Amino acid sequence: MDKINQIFEHLNLFHAFIASPFPSDIEFFCKNHPEKIAGISFIAPNEINNSAFKNSSHKIMIIKSDTGATNAAALSLKHEIPDISIFEIKNYEILPWTDIAIDHPTELVENISTYFSELPCKDANYSMATMQGQISDIHYTVQGSGPPLILLPFTLSAAQWEPVIPELAKIFTVIVASGPSLGFIPTLEGRAFLPTFQAMFSTLVSFMKIPNQAKVLELGCGTGALCRQALRLGNDIAITGMDINKYLLNGAAQLAEDEGIHVNKCFGKDDITDDQFSRQNQLNFSLGDATNIPFPDNFFDALYSVTVLEECDSVEALNEIYRVVRPGGTIGIIVRAIDMPQWLNIDVKEKLWRKITVPPQLVSSSGVADKSLYNKMEAANFKNLIMFPYMFSVCKRSDPSIYNWYLRRIYQTLDEEEQRELGAAIDNVTDDSGLIYSQPVHCCVGWK
Repeated sequence: MDKINQIFEHLNLFHAFIASPFPSDIEFFCKNHPEKIAGISFIAPNEINNSAFKNSSHKIMIIKSDTGATNAAALSLKHEIPDISIFEIKNYEILPWTDIAIDHPTELVENISTYFSELPCKDANYSMATMQGQISDIHYTVQGSGPPLILLPFTLSAAQWEPVIPELAKIFTVIVASGPSLGFIPTLEGRAFLPTFQAMFSTLVSFMKIPNQAKVLELGCGTGALCRQALRLGNDIAITGMDINKYLLNGAAQLAEDEGIHVNKCFGKDDITDDQFSRQNQLNFSLGDATNIPFPDNFFDALYSVTVLEECDSVEALNEIYRVVRPGGTIGIIVRAIDMPQWLNIDVKEKLWRKITVPPQLVSSSGVADKSLYNKMEAANFKNLIMFPYMFSVCKRSDPSIYNWYLRRIYQTLDEEEQRELGAAIDNVTDDSGLIYSQPVHCCVGWK
C-alpha cells in the first residue's frame, strides 16, 4: 500500500512538497501520483534508485556533503538526471547517523525553503490546525501555515527534524510523518530477518552463554528486531532495548506490540528499578546514549550490541558497557568490517572486482569498524575473548529489496563503463537465487 498517498488522502492534500532523506519512501508514490508532487528535496541519502525519479527531474533538489556516500549518491543521480539541483555542505561528511538538523540547521532550512519557493504549489494556501494523528501505521503531526511540506524520517539521526521544525513552520504547513513502514525501519527489519543475519546473531548469543532469567541489554537496538529474536531463543530472559533514537524506539515498540509482545517504554531515569527490568519475557525500551548508559553499575547480566560502535566513541562505549554489566557477566559485540572485502557471486574483471569488493567506509572518527575491535575489548578489561570474523548474506530471489539496496551502494561508486560491466555480469546470472551479496563483520564475546 502507498503510505505517502494515504497521508495525502487523509489530510486532503492535492499538491505538496516532500523532503525525504530515504528516497525509497517515495518511489512508488512518484511513479503513481506525480501530479501530486510540487517538489522533492532529498536530504543526504546514501543511495538512490535513480531510474525511479526520472519523471520528476525538473522539481528535485538534493542536499549532500562534499565527500563520502552522500556525495557519490548525489553525483550518480545528477549524471542520470541532469536537471536536478544540488546543494553541497562543505567540510562535513554526512553519515547515516549524522544529526544534520543540529549541525547545519540554517543550511537545511534555507536550502529547502529557497528551492521550494521557486516552484508552484497548487495548495499554497493550505490551512490546518496544529494537530497530531495516525493513519494506518503512520503517526503524523501538523503545525505551521503555508504550502504543505511533508517531512519523512532521517536514516538514523537521533534528532530527526526536531531542531528545524519551528523555522520551517514559519514558511510551510509542516507535516512530520513517521512509523515502522517509513524511513530506515523496513531496511533494518529486512536485514535482521535475513537467515544468515539471524544465524550470526544466534552464534553470538550461543557463545555468550546467557543464564536463565538473566537481565539483558541490547545497546543500540534500533527497531528491536534482535530483541524480539532474543526473546524467541528462550531462557526466560528479560530484554531491554536501548537506543538514542526515539523515532526508532517508537517504531520498535509498535512492531513488538503487533507481535503480541508485552512492551514497557521507559524513556526517563526515574523509571529505572530492578524489578521493572527483571520481568521475564517482557520487552523494555529505554532512551539512552551508548557513551552514557542510563543504568546503574552492575545492573545487567549480559549485554550485546550489533553494528553500533561504528557510530560513537567506541572506547567510551566499551567503558560504559563494562560498568553496567555485573562481575562475571557476558557481552557480545558485532561491528561492520571495513578492513575486509565484501563479496558478490558474479564474475568481473580483476580491476572492477577490487573496486566493488571494498565495503562502504561508514565509521565515525572515534568509532570502530575493523579488527581493532578485539584490542579495544581487551583494553576495556574484558576477559576470555572469543574473536571471529563473519559474513552474512542476502539473496536477490528471497530478499530483492535488501539485495538491491546493497547493490545500489556499489553502483553509485562506479563510472559508466564499470556500471555496464557490473550490469552485464549480473545479467549473466540467469537465476536470481544465484545473485548473492555478502557483508563482512567482526564479532567478539567477552566476560567481565
